Amino acid sequence: MNEKFNVYEKHGVREYWVIDPSAWSLWMYRLSSSGHYDEGELRDRLGVLSPVESRVLVGFTLDPERLFADLD
Repeated sequence: MNEKFNVYEKHGVREYWVIDPSAWSLWMYRLSSSGHYDEGELRDRLGVLSPVESRVLVGFTLDPERLFADLD
């Protein structure tokens, strides 16, 4: 995960999403105007599981509740 994070940041990938089904978590990192990823936003079963909207792919929304529904 860290290796990809650094490579994606270096090459300007505007969003980096990490989905961990075993932890029911979704981390979203977004590239800032300085060219570095922000601190990330966590969506997990203990916190916020509301739908997530991409800022890069217009119209793309992911619903973590639905994504992880069959894992219980």
